[in-house]
Formats: sequence, structure tokens, C-alpha cells
Amino acid sequence: MVYGWWKYAKTFSLPQNQRTHYEVTIPATSSAREVVIYTQPADESVHPTTFRLAIKSAEMTEEERERFMEQAKFLLLDFKRDYYLRYFEGQLDELEKSISRTGESDWEAWMEFIAKRNAILDRMKEI
Repeated sequence: MVYGWWKYAKTFSLPQNQRTHYEVTIPATSSAREVVIYTQPADESVHPTTFRLAIKSAEMTEEERERFMEQAKFLLLDFKRDYYLRYFEGQLDELEKSISRTGESDWEAWMEFIAKRNAILDRMKEI
């Protein structure tokens, strides 16, 4: 999960590893101020898909803070979608590699492949 967040955050910012947390700075645009997001992954051995997120809001008005927190929720949902789609795409790739080593006449293996592939595709549709 940590690497997934790092890779995702690099698409729109320059994340910094601060040892205890990650600092992601989203640059200012002509219509929005610079926003700093702090994230801290949970103990991966206990909660492998959990982390905390906060925005640096000391210089923001209450209205800005509320708006950016709402956007942070959308950011988390987009990250979740991106992370799990990549995860399931990796599973499909591995499944396809395993079936490529199977002979064309092994119908049992092909039926198992189709069932597993459809299960993964169904999970991807839920995202």
C-alpha cells in the first residue's frame, strides 16, 4: 500500500519521505493555493491497507479547510480505485501467464482459468 500511495502521489506532486510520514505538496495553480498533505501508513503487518491523511490547514480559512477536506476524500477514493485496479490487473497478468503454459486440450485448466478470470473481472467492476 505504501509503495502504491508513493507511486500514485508522484503523478501530481513531489512526495517527500519524512521517515514517520509522507509529505505530499500539491503545487498552487492560478485558481488554488498550494496544499500540503500528510500521510502516515499504518503498521503493514497489522493493517496492510490503512493509512492516515491530513492536510496542512493552519493558514486556511474554515471554508477552504472544508473544501480541501472534501477534495481529500475524493483523492483517497481515486487512489483506492487506482490501487485496486492495478492490483487486479496484476492478478490477471499472472493468471494469463499461468494459462499460457497449459496445453490447448486441457479443458479443465481452461475452465478454471475462465472462472478465476471472471471472478477478478467482477471484482474490478465493483471498484
